[in-house]
Amino acid sequence: MPGHTSYIEFAPALKFGVIVLTNSNDGDPVSYVDYAMQLLAPVVAKSMMHEPKKLGEDFKLYEGTYQSKDYRVWLVTVLNGQLSMVAPDASNPYTVRTISESTNERHVFTMRSEGYATGPFGENLTFDVAGDGTVTGLHTENMRFSRVAMLVTH
Repeated sequence: MPGHTSYIEFAPALKFGVIVLTNSNDGDPVSYVDYAMQLLAPVVAKSMMHEPKKLGEDFKLYEGTYQSKDYRVWLVTVLNGQLSMVAPDASNPYTVRTISESTNERHVFTMRSEGYATGPFGENLTFDVAGDGTVTGLHTENMRFSRVAMLVTH
């Protein structure tokens, strides 16, 4: 409608959204929504956190190196008893890891941040498992990684 602008953005995994309505053509509601999402989404995500379930011996099944088609690499390992994703070049894996909390579904986890990590928190992370039980990769709604042999750098 002339004389008004609006913008809406949702984070379905967090069941959270922001709507901004302005009374001007140049009110820039997008910047207000972005700021509100940056400010409030971590608060909502933290309020949804719960004590992680202890991992059984199954977690070793998921440990390994995973690579996307555009050559992004993640290491999946256990840190402090929690299944974690870490970039191989992270200077301190404990402060930039993505923790995967188990769900009621086998091979499906919910991602959350630790420290200053960035990522799609609250989304499900699903490990792809072949018929023989071998983990072949992992995926979320927006990314897919294949399991690869351990990368060695010199």
